[in-house]
Amino acid sequence: MLAFFPRNPGCRVLIVEKTDRLYRNFKDCVTLEDLDVEIHLPKEGQVISKDSKSQSKLMHGIQVVMARNYIENLKEEVRKGMREKAEQGIYPSRPPIGYQNNKLERTIEVDPRKAPMARRMFDLYASGHHSLASLRRAISDEFGFNLGKGYIDRVLKNPFLQGRILVGGKAIPRHSHSACSGGMFRASPGRFPVATISPDTIATNSLIGDC
Repeated sequence: MLAFFPRNPGCRVLIVEKTDRLYRNFKDCVTLEDLDVEIHLPKEGQVISKDSKSQSKLMHGIQVVMARNYIENLKEEVRKGMREKAEQGIYPSRPPIGYQNNKLERTIEVDPRKAPMARRMFDLYASGHHSLASLRRAISDEFGFNLGKGYIDRVLKNPFLQGRILVGGKAIPRHSHSACSGGMFRASPGRFPVATISPDTIATNSLIGDC
């Protein structure tokens, strides 16, 4: 939207349900004001423009502050919920490769279709004979999945696949079945950078149970 108005100078009217649907931060508010956009907020019964009365601008400014508070509070609640799930040993986000959502139990479980690919990925990389590029080709040839090198790198460094969920720098054991075996990590710990994987995760012998 912010890119649209500079490219289309003939359009200077914006209709939005209410203030907290429009602004992500104060910068957006200032940017729209500089673009001289007339903002219609039907749910609040307001029209804000450079010609608006000072009282209307004051009320709009208060609503912008309240909208920002609502967004920040929502962000805090989401983070709190994700942290609580992680502290219970439940994965709080989109399941990593080798796992799938269990909507009935509201948790994740081993994905029988992709778990073999995840195990194979770690087996090949732990052998020491593959770079990320050659590993990508090997997985594509064997399973038909074209994964990006960056994605594979993140998978190999994901502490969850080693039996831990990191919450605020603290490693918490997870409560779900493993798609991979701990032996994959024990085979060649030097293959996984200590800078991105907790040292105690690499050193422990049984962080991921056998499938």
